[in-house]
Amino acid sequence: MQKSVASECVRWIRRKAKLRIPYSAKIEERELGGRGCFLVDGNRLVACFDTEVGTETIEEMARLEPDYAVMRDASMRDDATQANFEELFKTYSPDTVRRVI
Repeated sequence: MQKSVASECVRWIRRKAKLRIPYSAKIEERELGGRGCFLVDGNRLVACFDTEVGTETIEEMARLEPDYAVMRDASMRDDATQANFEELFKTYSPDTVRRVI
């Protein structure tokens, strides 16, 4: 996904989800589990909008212990990945607020 499109997605998430992350917060692009992810305000928000995202990426996201984690429903490789999304965060970062959009 192009950086400008992903940045707009992150801005939309901040606005709609009322995450209280300042608009001036730094957005860093980083590869997690072989997929492009975005870390906002350090690792306060971790978002992934890439395609074919597997459990490896989700586990790496969860291990960062962000306050918020956001994924696009269409990004997940398969139904098993979607089911594992919640379980991996419960295991590695139970306090993370999780959203699939």
